[in-house]
Amino acid sequence: MRQSRLSAALIALAMSGPIWAQTVVPMPVECGARSMLFAMLEEYDERPMMTFSSVRMIRQAPTIVPTVLFVNPVTTTWSLVEQVSDDVYCVVAQGDQAKSYRDPKGI
Repeated sequence: MRQSRLSAALIALAMSGPIWAQTVVPMPVECGARSMLFAMLEEYDERPMMTFSSVRMIRQAPTIVPTVLFVNPVTTTWSLVEQVSDDVYCVVAQGDQAKSYRDPKGI
């Protein structure tokens, strides 16, 4: 029940348009088959750290997609990956200097 309410809220938010941005910037992302993408992640020794749902506009419709943050705690590299269809995964962001964050208020 909670998941369906959250999903509905995420879709409603995506349909409302940009909240803070007045300009939409097309940003190309690298996509490929699961086997290809996971081989790249293995090369960087990045492991899943967190999973969540994201809202992505796919074919002009807001779509909830599974998302995983992969991190290598030694080298601090990271990749944010979305599954946009059964066997298509996209690296939507990547970088380095990943650090754990803990809010002093415990949030």
